[in-house]
Amino acid sequence: MENEKSSLIIKAFNTARIPTRYRDLSIGDFVSSVSHEHFRKLVKYFTNYRRALEMGYGCVLCGPGPGKTSIACIGLCHILRKEHAGVLFIEAEKFLEAQKPERVWEVPFLYVDNVKLRELYSPKELRRLDALIIFRRNRSKPTILSTSVNWTDTGLPLEYGFFKVLFDNDDLRNRVRENDRDRFFGS
Repeated sequence: MENEKSSLIIKAFNTARIPTRYRDLSIGDFVSSVSHEHFRKLVKYFTNYRRALEMGYGCVLCGPGPGKTSIACIGLCHILRKEHAGVLFIEAEKFLEAQKPERVWEVPFLYVDNVKLRELYSPKELRRLDALIIFRRNRSKPTILSTSVNWTDTGLPLEYGFFKVLFDNDDLRNRVRENDRDRFFGS
């Protein structure tokens, strides 16, 4: 039974495409290392993921500071360990390059990493990202988006059903205990 559960989790991680460096980290690791109010909102979001799923709440992680991918991946790992499926990590560029990225439309939790300035996308690419966000929001499927710029500079919609967390400069990296920094951000 335990071996079967372990096999399910490994398969779920491979299917979810979460970078391997985050797979052994937990929200508990992060909580014990970071104490800042808006990061607590994210921890609450991921630990209460069933509520986000019921309501279709998404979140946007934006700003120049580090840690957006780290905390989102740690949160996705938390969901995977509980549910053994239902999450997907994809970089915005990979989504736009894919011919038929079917899973992004239907997977319960989607994390789109590294959305760029609107000037860096063609009108067709902007329409495709816009369609994805609206499609998922209208079907109450939580979407987590991250960008290193201000969200309004992406030219994409952000209406009801999302909350925004701003990552300022080195804010998160400086708040993580020094001996944990490599675990969360790499060397």
